[in-house]
Amino acid sequence: MPQSMMGSVSGLSMASRGSRMSVARSVASVATLTTTMEKKTGLRLPILEYAGFTDVQRASVFSALYTAIQGLFLMVVGFFEIYCLSLAVPGSSHYGYYLFSFDFVYVGNPHVRNSLVLFAAVSAIGGLVLIVASVLLMQGLRREDESRMETWLWSVVVVTVFRMLVVIYSSIVNDMVFSYHVIILLFGLFFLAG
Repeated sequence: MPQSMMGSVSGLSMASRGSRMSVARSVASVATLTTTMEKKTGLRLPILEYAGFTDVQRASVFSALYTAIQGLFLMVVGFFEIYCLSLAVPGSSHYGYYLFSFDFVYVGNPHVRNSLVLFAAVSAIGGLVLIVASVLLMQGLRREDESRMETWLWSVVVVTVFRMLVVIYSSIVNDMVFSYHVIILLFGLFFLAG
């Protein structure tokens, strides 16, 4: 009987026999490793029964959710700062009732004020980029497409470096007397540390 027919008659092809042998060898090597490690260190494998964030898929999903929340925060704060800086232009008068006072808004040098508006706008755009990259990462994780992670990584790196510069700059030029600036600084440091 030819080799190809003999393999089909027995129910196992040559490839599946080879893969079963390699699986058996790897199981045996893992068992040997386990017993060797247990004899030398007294520890059993697995050391952790449930390791929450060592699973790459789970950690990536949590990271994507974290950056989506960070992006939403950046968009809300960016639009709010643009709104406040545009309403509190030096020399403007306000009519109507407002929920809060605009005393905390920077009204000094116009170049510094314009740079704060620019940083707020770029932060809002960076927040949108983070949200889109996080959605792409979650879709890529669902499809097991690792190339989607590169977009997310680059966007997180660029936005993190930019936000670090913005947090330093805004904490220097804004008065830390007002609680809004202190809260935004603390949230900025929290998101940078995360």
